[in-house]
Amino acid sequence: MKLLIVDDSNIIRRAIQKYSAKYNLDLIGMAGDGKTAIELFEKYLPDIVTLDITMPEMNDLIALEKNDGNKSRC
Repeated sequence: MKLLIVDDSNIIRRAIQKYSAKYNLDLIGMAGDGKTAIELFEKYLPDIVTLDITMPEMNDLIALEKNDGNKSRC
């Protein structure tokens, strides 16, 4: 399964990356803000997305609304 990690904290992104490695997930990208997250989401259509509550550029709810019409199971 394809994983996208979205968090403005590099420490948290790395911790999630390390923790998820034992589940054999295919890490397709990491984003530090909502705008980049949407770009990666549209490009790779991940199966799983970890999404921070508050981020610069665009918060989690706005990012989710923008991907609402996407065919992914997010």
